[in-house]
Amino acid sequence: MRLTIIRFAHKREWDNPFLARWLRKREAEGHLVRDANWAVPLDLCRNKEVARFLALDDTDAILMVDADMVPLPETDEVLWADAPVAWCPYVGQSGRPEHPEPGAVACGFLRISREAVEKIGEPWFKFVLDEKCRMKEMCECAWFSGRIRDLGIAAARLGRVGHLARVVLLPTDDGGACFKPEYLFSDSAVPYDERQSRIVQDALPGLQRFSERLEARCRPRRTAGAAPLRRGPLAGT
Repeated sequence: MRLTIIRFAHKREWDNPFLARWLRKREAEGHLVRDANWAVPLDLCRNKEVARFLALDDTDAILMVDADMVPLPETDEVLWADAPVAWCPYVGQSGRPEHPEPGAVACGFLRISREAVEKIGEPWFKFVLDEKCRMKEMCECAWFSGRIRDLGIAAARLGRVGHLARVVLLPTDDGGACFKPEYLFSDSAVPYDERQSRIVQDALPGLQRFSERLEARCRPRRTAGAAPLRRGPLAGT
């Protein structure tokens, strides 16, 4: 199966070397990889890319990947699954799983076969607003889930994928630590169960070790006989 893989970069996202490395591997395997032509709102952007896939690509399926996804080894199950629709579960920016309800589909890491795309028909994705167009009543994920459910198209929920998110780390009274998504400090935050964000104290040293290993891998290597590296003025003397 050859895929068209589309990376969707939403607002407030930053460079994601983990996804970039994963996409380079997929491209080397012969898959078609490109960035979405960004359009607002998101349902419009997704529909434009699906239509482009149908009209221009000679691939078997489309894989839509949000730019802040972090693929894991088990994420690749979605690529080869024998299902017309397959997706990876992940945690949203609010700190809760996205669309965990039975039969639902989340679009952050979603693969759709060409046959399923043709059967669903336009529009594949749609935001549903209230009668005053002030509030969103249904996201494009819920719309898509309803469409395939009505058509009897099966969706496979496979593996999992990571999600880059900004968090606020907080000390706890017992000497431990917890984290809360940045979203909770915004005006649109909703009530949140702190137990969902709590982490054990010994997890923090693990995060520090990971950060140190990542920094070491990114550090320039000196070759034999090379002159010592000189630091710039912003790095100190």
